Amino acid sequence: HVWIDFMSVPFLYFPYLDFPLAGRKSGLLFPTFGRSGRSGIRVAQPFYWSMAPDRDATVTVQNFSARGQQLLGEFRYLNPKSLGQLNFEYLPQDKIADADRSYVTYAHHWSPAPAWVGGLNYRYASDKEYFVDFGDRLSTATTLNLERNARISYRGELLTAQAGVGDYQTL
Repeated sequence: HVWIDFMSVPFLYFPYLDFPLAGRKSGLLFPTFGRSGRSGIRVAQPFYWSMAPDRDATVTVQNFSARGQQLLGEFRYLNPKSLGQLNFEYLPQDKIADADRSYVTYAHHWSPAPAWVGGLNYRYASDKEYFVDFGDRLSTATTLNLERNARISYRGELLTAQAGVGDYQTL
């Protein structure tokens, strides 16, 4: 029973509120609000899921008054020899663009054996206007290329070797 008031006038009430002091807990996070000229009023409600000590996810439902409802997700993992993160954003049938819109990033880094290190980075946007419409910073809105690459390297006492491949999605 938590009340938040301003000048003795209550304006928010939480019937149940819990702050974990040790460890992590699954549950709803605080909602976020915003407004833009391109997408209208934005309301987002994230949910955090602590799957295991080495894995977690955040799923967010975000509603744009001018575009529709978007689903966002973030999945992270940390293993003894690898770590990674997968992020996705999906807006089915954008009311303004009249198309499905999406953005995906995946980063994986691993060290399968001593002296060996590798990594994979992947980014994809459904269309060239994605960051203009949904980027919340100038640096994001002006993104022109999305890099994709894979690499592996070996660093021994007598030999060092590295190999990689790369590609770009041009927006």
